[in-house]
Amino acid sequence: QAPANWTQHTVANGLPTNEINEIVVLNSVPYAATNLGASRLVDGNWEAIGLNNTPVLALEVVEAGQFFSETTVVAFTRDGVFWFTSQGFWSRLGPRLTDVSALTADDEGRLWIGRADRGLATYSESTDEWNLFEINSPASNNFKSLALDSKGRLWCASQFGGIHMLEGQTWTNFNKSNGLRSEEHTSEL
Repeated sequence: QAPANWTQHTVANGLPTNEINEIVVLNSVPYAATNLGASRLVDGNWEAIGLNNTPVLALEVVEAGQFFSETTVVAFTRDGVFWFTSQGFWSRLGPRLTDVSALTADDEGRLWIGRADRGLATYSESTDEWNLFEINSPASNNFKSLALDSKGRLWCASQFGGIHMLEGQTWTNFNKSNGLRSEEHTSEL
């Protein structure tokens, strides 16, 4: 059954643009990624929270754990990966990366990023570096979306190689030969 009422939020409510790349919710507060920066809804109006005039491609809520002392929002842009601090500003994680194509976090708060044609990386707080590694099994190292399931398996959607699952050190590839209709997958699983 369709909802009886919808509330539409637009530039009239403070959004920098009506084109939204992603939305996440932290502590009942929605955060929006747009091509003109990041915003959050406060008292019925959207307020810019930085990365202004920067295309924010995706957001992820990351639980407190491995290196964040509190649950926070992480953003990726064409200029790298940033986290929203409790002081209300964005801080870069690690060195500048221009090829981030996907982002997710596991239950321990560890960040995983997919890199365009470069495989995967995880962030190391102790070195403030991204641990980069190319994967030797999937049909493609170009990951457009990442997701972790309740068993800790990493699922990777590839633009050209199907869907891949990493369980421990073992990769399973899903493609046309074992049931997928297409090998082009760009959305979260």
